[in-house]
Amino acid sequence: MVTRNNAWWMTRAKGIYIFSVSPFRQRAFAGFGREIKNLAKLHWTGVAYFASIAAGGYYLLVWANQYYHHSMRKDPLFYEREAAELAATGSTEQ
Repeated sequence: MVTRNNAWWMTRAKGIYIFSVSPFRQRAFAGFGREIKNLAKLHWTGVAYFASIAAGGYYLLVWANQYYHHSMRKDPLFYEREAAELAATGSTEQ
């Protein structure tokens, strides 16, 4: 006679634990709002990190271009003597 305690399908193996949740107890979207909040937080953390580096690089590029163009200008004091000599001779040569 097969009883509930000794049926072959009811046997328990030692050291093996089986857990299950009824499909009627499971929630498909459990914790969905919390996961969306964490995803948004991680996204904006990455955006802030990248944006700060990109903004710093952009301003470094702008500064370097301005410095380059400023350093390539001719100093008018350097050519003041030549301009005075040309004005004295009346020459229009360049």
